[in-house]
Amino acid sequence: MNIEEFVKKEIEIHSKIMKHVKQYIDKLIEECHLEPYAVDDATYFALILELTRSIYVNWSVYQRQKFYRRPLKNAHSGSK
Repeated sequence: MNIEEFVKKEIEIHSKIMKHVKQYIDKLIEECHLEPYAVDDATYFALILELTRSIYVNWSVYQRQKFYRRPLKNAHSGSK
């Protein structure tokens, strides 16, 4: 995989997370009985980006842990 493919894949993951986070933030604002205009655009965007970043990092760590816990294919048992 080259750098362009890697970046494209990572942006796709980030975008999927961001869509879920935006829905969550919208619902949270509604559940807190805030008017949509009560949260300025910069704060709204910052909330979405910060939560997206946190989830993205956690997802990356989770994927790495899952990858490294897989048994190795053709691993030698150490006995001769």
